[in-house]
Amino acid sequence: MNDMTRPGNPAPGLMDTLAQLAAEMRVVDEHLAQEIDQKVRARLAELSNGFSLLQIALAWIDWASHLAISPGRLWLMNELSPWISPRSQPPSR
Repeated sequence: MNDMTRPGNPAPGLMDTLAQLAAEMRVVDEHLAQEIDQKVRARLAELSNGFSLLQIALAWIDWASHLAISPGRLWLMNELSPWISPRSQPPSR
C-alpha cells in the first residue's frame, strides 16, 4: 500500500486538483507581486527624480565616513554653522 492509497489520505485525483490550484495561485501571486514591485519602484524613481537611491545612500555614507575621521573639519563646521545656516544668526562676539 503506497501513501496515496492509505486510509485517511486524500484521493490521488484530489491531490492533482490541489496541486493545480496551488500552481494557479502562485501564478496570480507572482503577477500581483510583480505589479506591486513595479508600482513601488516607479514611485521611488519619481520621488528621487530618477536618481538611484542606493547611490544616494552610498554617497552619504562616504561623506559621513570621511567626516567621522576628520575631527578638525567637524570642529570647523561646528564653528561656521551659525553663518551657514539660513535660520540662525551669527554669534555676537
